[in-house]
Amino acid sequence: MMRLLLFLAIGFVTGGVLFVSVTGDVDELGWYLGLGIPVIGILGSLLPIAAMMRKLPQSSRLDIPAALADGRGALARVTSFRRTGTSINDVPLCEVTLVVQPRERAAYSTTYRELMNSELRARRQPGQVVVVARHALDRPELVIADQPDASWAATLEESHGSVPDAAPVWKAPDTPLPGQRKPIIGRGERGRPARMVAYVALAAIGAGITLVPNWSQFRTEAAAVFTEHGDDFTRNDRQREAVEAIIAVMGHSTVTHVGFYDGYVLVTGLSAPGAVTLDDYQFRYGEATREGPTLIQSDDLSGDTFDLRSVDVSRIPEYVAAAITATGIEPAETPYVGIDRFSGPPAIDVTVRDEYFDGTYRVDISGKLVYMDGGRPGSASDKWEKEHK
Repeated sequence: MMRLLLFLAIGFVTGGVLFVSVTGDVDELGWYLGLGIPVIGILGSLLPIAAMMRKLPQSSRLDIPAALADGRGALARVTSFRRTGTSINDVPLCEVTLVVQPRERAAYSTTYRELMNSELRARRQPGQVVVVARHALDRPELVIADQPDASWAATLEESHGSVPDAAPVWKAPDTPLPGQRKPIIGRGERGRPARMVAYVALAAIGAGITLVPNWSQFRTEAAAVFTEHGDDFTRNDRQREAVEAIIAVMGHSTVTHVGFYDGYVLVTGLSAPGAVTLDDYQFRYGEATREGPTLIQSDDLSGDTFDLRSVDVSRIPEYVAAAITATGIEPAETPYVGIDRFSGPPAIDVTVRDEYFDGTYRVDISGKLVYMDGGRPGSASDKWEKEHK
C-alpha cells in the first residue's frame, strides 16, 4: 500500500513540475512541492522498514501449539547464522539457514529471519537442532518453537542426530501464507507486470490531480510550446482565443487599446458595460484576468472606444508578415502589434525593428494599407514615407 501511495505522490509532484514548466505559472510550484515532497520523503523512509517487517516470521499469526499438534511440526538443524545489519529498538534482525526434516516429506533447506536478543542468538548457532512449526504442509515457511510441548521436547531429545546437515532449498511461493492478508497486487516475478501497470497508473492519476483542474490552461500552453511561434501572439494563431477570453472577463467588447506581445495580450477597456472608467485586462498562461484600473483615465472616451469584435484579429500574423516584407526588416525581437483609434476608425499598427532600423506598417480593420514609415533604405516603407511627406 505504501509503495502505491508513493507512486501517487510522485505523479502528483511530477504533474505539478510539468504544469509549471509548460505554463510558467511559478506561483503554483511551492504548493505542489510543499505538499508532495514531504509525503514522498515520509513514504520513502518507511518503505525499507515495511520491506524488512515483511521478512520477519509470521509468529504472531501462527498458533504454534496448534501447528505442532496438527502435524506441522518438524526438527531443524541450524546451518548458518548472520546479522542482517538492521535493528529495531536495538534488537538486531538476524537470519538463520535451517535444514528441516519433516515427517511427511524429504528434508529441505530454508531461511528464517527473526529479531534476536542475546539469549536467542545463543540458541540459534550453527549445528544446533530446534523444533519448528510450519504454516502449512505444502509450504517451507516456519517459526522456531522455543517452548515446544512435552512430546516434541522428547522427540528433540531422542532424534537430535537424525537431521541432516544439508538438503535442497525449498523456495517459498509468492502467494500469501494461510491467514495472511492478500496483497493488493501480486509479489515476486509473477506479480511484476501487474505492479508496473499499477505504478504507472497511479503516477498518472497523481499527475492528473494537478493537471485536470487546470487542464484548459495546461493544454493551451502545451500546444503553444510545440507550435512554430509558441506563445508569440504576434505570429501564432491564438489571437481570437485570447480576445474572446478577455471579452468574457470584461462582460462586453468596448475597448480603447489592444496590444499583442510574446507571451501575453493586453487590453484597455471599459470597467463595465456603459462605464466611463477604464480597466486593464490581460491574457497570459491561457487565462484572462482583470488587472485593475488603468493608470491614466480619459475625461472623454467618445473618440477612443471601438468594438473589439469588429476587428479580425486572426489576420494579425498576416499583417506582421506584410510589415516585415514592406520594411525589409527581419526583427531581432518580437514585433509590436497594437490596435487603436488614430483620430479616426480603429487601425492595426505593426512595429518591427532590428539592431539598426525600425519601421511601422498600419492597416485599417479591413486590412487596407493606410500608413507606412521607416524601414531599411530603399524598402517599400521607406519609399512610401518619402512619397507621402
